[in-house]
Amino acid sequence: MLGRNRRRLGRLDNKLYCMNIEDISKEDILCSVAYLFLLTQKSNTGALDLIYPFMEKLVIRLGLWERMEEVLQTYVDFLESKKILRLCDSKNAENKPRSLRSCIEDDEASEAPKYEVDKQIEIYQGDLVGEEKNFYRIMLSKGTGMLSQILYHIFFNKREVNLERFQDKLPVRFEFMVSNTSKLDFLKKELELSEEEARYLLFRYRKLTIEGFAEVLDSFGYNSLYLYKTVLGITQSQFKQITRSNSKLRQFGFIEDDRSINPAIVDIIDNQDLSLYFSDYIKSQNLEKAYPINSFPVPEKNSAIYKGLLRSETPVSLLLYGAPGSGKTEYAKALVKSAGMKALVFKNESEVMSKDIALSRLNCLLSLNRKDTVLIVDEADSLLSTSRMSFFGPLRFTKN
Repeated sequence: MLGRNRRRLGRLDNKLYCMNIEDISKEDILCSVAYLFLLTQKSNTGALDLIYPFMEKLVIRLGLWERMEEVLQTYVDFLESKKILRLCDSKNAENKPRSLRSCIEDDEASEAPKYEVDKQIEIYQGDLVGEEKNFYRIMLSKGTGMLSQILYHIFFNKREVNLERFQDKLPVRFEFMVSNTSKLDFLKKELELSEEEARYLLFRYRKLTIEGFAEVLDSFGYNSLYLYKTVLGITQSQFKQITRSNSKLRQFGFIEDDRSINPAIVDIIDNQDLSLYFSDYIKSQNLEKAYPINSFPVPEKNSAIYKGLLRSETPVSLLLYGAPGSGKTEYAKALVKSAGMKALVFKNESEVMSKDIALSRLNCLLSLNRKDTVLIVDEADSLLSTSRMSFFGPLRFTKN
């Protein structure tokens, strides 16, 4: 049932989970651009000093540098023609501060300000050149809605740059890409996740793994409801259902209390293997050496009833209780062997680092439909009495 652990992730600084941009799939990169496009259509932008370096990295990764040059220069020329970008009056250089006057007088030291907005750029951003300077010229001259237009023409529009051809919505194939959750099909099948849960989880995965993306998104300062409605089409009611304390994603430990993704899920998604989530918490059992079922002081008819319950189609939980050392675990193994099933043993309290983390893993494991496998939880009372989540509460128990 469970595969080997290919790569382990610890609970460290989230920046450690950012991947090299070369390792990010083209689809994930374009989806991050699409998220920004949807978010910035009718609103002010975030921190430009974060947005441009992020956009530049994506442009280089996708081989779109010349396209970005063309788009930015076209916008600068357009804004100049409309007198939105106003040319500098170099005759007044003597009346300007020394820092600005030197730019005009010394062509070898730096390029003289061409537009009035260049003065503002120099004061706050230093001596920018090329595409980055053009980006600031555009954004500082006519900011609202401009980022979405720039992103559209660089990443989505493959035709000649025509500023009148801008669409206020994503092209169909990119719209499909944003809503496509096939990357999580294995989780949707195993855990019966809804499309909304899968879209949310995938968005959070991309936010964590694409370097610089989280900082760019956070710089906009939008509240969560607006963000997820605009970007993912998730309603307020759906958002609350996905992130509430007893939701599936929270109970399974896939998202944290602050609604961010558990970094351990990155490894699961990258490897398309849910078993990695449990590899540190369960032990496979070889039942060949299990004691015969009739060697325990349990009436035969009782054991027959227990075996029938384990083999039934309906998920079931059995609680064995007794004094320490009375043979509860060994009897459970014998019972599983007698029923002709496989056994997994969940590590006990002394073997796990965190009881809450262990319980979230257990909740997730118990939700899986493994009709041929029984999960034995040794010393279950330690989990039952030390967590805010209920072991026998609103969980769906199976024979795992």
